[in-house]
Amino acid sequence: MHGLLLSTVQALILGMMPIVVLLPFIVAMEHMMPRTRYRLADRFPGVLFILTLPLVTILVAVPLDAVWRAYGPRPIVDLSAAVSAVVLFPLLLLVRDFLNYWQH
Repeated sequence: MHGLLLSTVQALILGMMPIVVLLPFIVAMEHMMPRTRYRLADRFPGVLFILTLPLVTILVAVPLDAVWRAYGPRPIVDLSAAVSAVVLFPLLLLVRDFLNYWQH
């Protein structure tokens, strides 16, 4: 369990790094060239959502993965044997992008 917690924390830190690195740059660019005027306090809910999303995802995914492995269902569609990783990775990015768009 300790190894799982450590890998979860590492995944959380790695998942947040692009956000932590890019967010100050993006906020600075918006202040230099604003389309609309937002105070930093107005941005807080969005920043909070973006920073907590990886944590919530991991907190949901780890127990769900444990239940999934205990139950052991087979995949409905298994593309790993038919499609190479070179094709599968962009396909997964497209599916993720669609789901992210659909969320809004």
